[in-house]
Amino acid sequence: MRLKPTLYRIPTPPPGRLSTMPRPRGNDWLDDEMNALRDTGVDVLVCLLTSTEAAELGLTGEAVAAINAGLEFHAFPIDDLGVPDHALSLSE
Repeated sequence: MRLKPTLYRIPTPPPGRLSTMPRPRGNDWLDDEMNALRDTGVDVLVCLLTSTEAAELGLTGEAVAAINAGLEFHAFPIDDLGVPDHALSLSE
């Protein structure tokens, strides 16, 4: 039995939906977590963790696991207590 991920909706105009969530469980749980997101209706996943944070949390394989589950994956790392760089975009 898969655990259903906890998604927190952010009000946005239609179409589409935007949510935030706690980080997924990593390491051996990562594939199950990505499949549970897909089963919940998520189709795009954006990770804001830095590579150091991802390694500490067992999420270095998150992109591969997300793609294998049929999710579109984007990494947009933001340093803790930092702000996004204007020059970067999700399309890069």
